[in-house]
Amino acid sequence: MSKSLIKFKIGSQDFNVYDAPQNLNTAIYSIGEGLPPLLIAAGLAVHGAVKKNYRSYSTAGQIVQAITAFGITSQLLKRSFGRETHRSATQPGGAWRPFPNWGVYQKNVPSYDAMPSGHLGTMMAATVVLADNYPEKKYIKPVGYALTGLVGLSMINNGVHWAGDYPLALGLGYVFGKVTVKMNRFLNENGKK
Repeated sequence: MSKSLIKFKIGSQDFNVYDAPQNLNTAIYSIGEGLPPLLIAAGLAVHGAVKKNYRSYSTAGQIVQAITAFGITSQLLKRSFGRETHRSATQPGGAWRPFPNWGVYQKNVPSYDAMPSGHLGTMMAATVVLADNYPEKKYIKPVGYALTGLVGLSMINNGVHWAGDYPLALGLGYVFGKVTVKMNRFLNENGKK
């Protein structure tokens, strides 16, 4: 059982914003949530504002852009594919129920949201943005990819995802990261003319 550190209530509905990890596996799993990249972005934004460092400030915005774009796309795809999580599987490999009714989806999310993995796509997008903006920091890629791999293994161990949920998520995260960096560079170069 997890312990909610941040939660609120609207009407009769409880919203758990952040659950404290209860063991090493769930701690690794929580690295893949959107909060760590957002905290990195916040740190870069503060650094950029205080030090008047445009690269830090721009990278912060790009992280937010990339993970937001991936997150929206991921949610649309989850609702399109309708794949069961490993833990809630009713058949080997999990059932696929494409385009579930919105209300049905919300009442039993694990029965529909395995494909693609939002955690891995978010991590990949953030890693790509950081690596492309700081190419001199050679540790970003190996650390980012290693953490992404550990999160992937922890989610399989937790029964949240199938290994087959990962390729699309990793590919989309990579593309969103690359496109975000290139788009921002294009806009910055053409905006100066």
